[in-house]
Amino acid sequence: MNAILREDFEYIASAGLDWDRLDHRTVFITGGTGFLGSLLIRFLHYLNETRRRGIRIVALVRDPGKARAILGDADVVLVQGDMCALPPLPMEIDYIFHCAAVTNSKLMIEQPVEVTEGMVLGTYEIMKLARLKKVSSMVYLSSMEVYGQIGLRTARRWRAIRGTWICTMRAAPTRWASGWRNISVSITGRNTAFR
Repeated sequence: MNAILREDFEYIASAGLDWDRLDHRTVFITGGTGFLGSLLIRFLHYLNETRRRGIRIVALVRDPGKARAILGDADVVLVQGDMCALPPLPMEIDYIFHCAAVTNSKLMIEQPVEVTEGMVLGTYEIMKLARLKKVSSMVYLSSMEVYGQIGLRTARRWRAIRGTWICTMRAAPTRWASGWRNISVSITGRNTAFR
C-alpha cells in the first residue's frame, strides 16, 4: 500500500466514526474491481489489519483474476458473478455496499437501454438480497453523480452524455422508496449523501 493511501486510511479509521458496528460482521460489496468498491475493500482490510476488527469481506466481481491484481493481499472472499443474476450466497450478510455500475460514457451513449436495464435491474437484485438476508443496512454508492430529491435536500446534475446514469440513480432509489422502507438504505454520491 502506498504511503498516501495508508495516511488516508489511518485518517478515516481515526475519525471517531462508529467502526465497532462492523466488528465480526460480514460486509458484501458489489463492484469489487471498481474505484469505490476496491478502495472500500482495501480500507476494511486495513481496519482488520490495524484494529483487529474481524470484518468478513465478501466481494461480487466479474473477473476474479482482475480483482486479485487490483486488491493484492486483501483478505476478501471473491464471488464471481453479475449483479443481475447473483450466484448463491450461503453466508449471512450484515451490511451491503452497492458500488457496481457502468461508468463508461461511450457504452452509455451506444447502449443506453442495456446499460440502464443492467444498472436498475442489478440494483433491484441487490435490494432483494438485502431483504432476503435481513441486512442491518445497505449503502448505494456512486462515484459519478446522483439525481433527485430526498427529504429537504436535492441533488440535480444532468450531463446529456451520461443521461442513463442519472436515470438509474433515480430509478433504483424510487423502487426502494415505493415499498421497501424496512431496509435501511443510504444513497451516497461523490458530493452528496442522502438517507
